Order: sequence, then C-alpha cells, then structure tokens
Amino acid sequence: MYVWARMARMMATARSRGPYLVGGESRLVFRCLPTDIDFNNHLNNARYMMLADLGRIDIFLRAGLIALARRNGWAPMIGGLQVAYVREIRLWRRFEVVSSIETWEGTSVIGRHRFVLDSGETAAQIMTTGGVYD
Repeated sequence: MYVWARMARMMATARSRGPYLVGGESRLVFRCLPTDIDFNNHLNNARYMMLADLGRIDIFLRAGLIALARRNGWAPMIGGLQVAYVREIRLWRRFEVVSSIETWEGTSVIGRHRFVLDSGETAAQIMTTGGVYD
C-alpha cells in the first residue's frame, strides 16, 4: 500500500509541477522511511528502482505520454538499467529524485534518475533504457 500512496501523491500533484518539457527535469521530494530501509539502516536497493519508476511516470504523465499511450493501446516497458551508488541514504533523510529524458530514438528512450541529498550531494544515479510498445 505504501508504494501506491507515494504514486497517488505524485499523480495528485503533477499538475502543480506544470507540463514536462523535453530537456527539463522531474523533481520529486521524498524522505527515507522505515519501510524503505534494509538491515544496514539505509535505503533498500529495490526502493531506488521504485522511486525511479515514479520519476519516469511523472515525466510521462506531465508530457501527455500516458494519455497518448492509453488512446493507442501502447504500453511502456523498461529495457534495462544501470545503477551507481555513491552515498547512502539513511533512515529519515530527505532527498530528491531528479529525473530526465537524456535522449531517444524511435520508440526507445534513455532516462536518468539522480538521487540528490538535501546537502546537494548525489547519492546514486540510475540510467534506464525503455520504450513504448503496442
């Protein structure tokens, strides 16, 4: 249920962030909660991927791609990802997920998701490849 609550909040506030323009960024603010951590008391590896998903959905929603995909029977599909962990995100720490579309060709899109601590330091970066398919 927790993941769905974050998604609902992101979707409910999408309009206030304005339309996504290519070359722009999606910025979503989170706090590392007890449901996010592993035994080392920091953000779980799988949670990074889920939060990157929210950044990607925010871009697709604000760019109008979700509505276009629904009308045409298309579905987004992640093709792969590469992660670099630099600093840990400890319990209760505030951070931002800064997502952007880096480039695309045809139906393939390369995205970047940076996890930025409140100090401005990058904690992790995820590069994704994905596409929209019918």
